[in-house]
Amino acid sequence: MDRFGRIVVKIQNLNPKVALHAMVLALRPGMFVDSLCKNTSDDMDELCERAKGYIQMEEMSRFQNKVKQARQKHDKREENAKIDSHKLDKRHKPDKRQPLLKGPRYEH
Repeated sequence: MDRFGRIVVKIQNLNPKVALHAMVLALRPGMFVDSLCKNTSDDMDELCERAKGYIQMEEMSRFQNKVKQARQKHDKREENAKIDSHKLDKRHKPDKRQPLLKGPRYEH
């Protein structure tokens, strides 16, 4: 948006509708473009403010997704650690349900 604003300022007698149309075509599809198409405005300052709001929403959404993914990885690691420790416990402790048989008759 900043680069677009700098370019628009350099063009003399630019019709705001042409600038808006060029901006909409240059943006990738998403909620902001949908909003621009529904509620158009000829005021570039207003459009820049709206764009900043959508940028903040997208950044917050990305941040929340990263936090969610990190939490899921952490939970998965904890779950795997519990499983591994449970396996280790079983390996090193005799089963109390079966008696330990000793003597030559029971050896294989």
